[in-house]
Amino acid sequence: MYRTKNLGELRLSNVGEKVELAGWVQKIRDLGAMVFIDLRDEDGITQVVINDATLQNQVKDIVKESCIHIEGKVVERASKNPKMATGDIEVIANKIEILGKCKPELPFEINSDVEAREDLRLEYRFLDLRNDKLHKNILLRSKILKALRDRMDELGFFEI
Repeated sequence: MYRTKNLGELRLSNVGEKVELAGWVQKIRDLGAMVFIDLRDEDGITQVVINDATLQNQVKDIVKESCIHIEGKVVERASKNPKMATGDIEVIANKIEILGKCKPELPFEINSDVEAREDLRLEYRFLDLRNDKLHKNILLRSKILKALRDRMDELGFFEI
């Protein structure tokens, strides 16, 4: 409904495709004539380019960590970013919808090396779970537990 691709799966082979993407705004760079948004989901990050004046007015209401839906076309990036898995492409947006607006000031930075107080992180657990390091740890724990359960099942053990 909100996406045709996950944000980490677009590659050069997708150039020319029309896509729908949804995710959290990680970074916004306003260069006047163009606005760049790094859009993040659990699968990765994709750069979105907004060069339409009407859409640029709409982007002024968007802050970091807001959840948005975009429709656009995949194009090859002029200046590639080898640090990103999707660094060879970008998406030129032709429609933006704000799904969930975030407050301008968050209690702590989501993907920052600066440690927030534990009680603050627990109070805003829904924000803390967006942290990339924490997210990867949760996925690793899930895979380890699945492997253990599968092996125990093979050996004839029951989980009670």
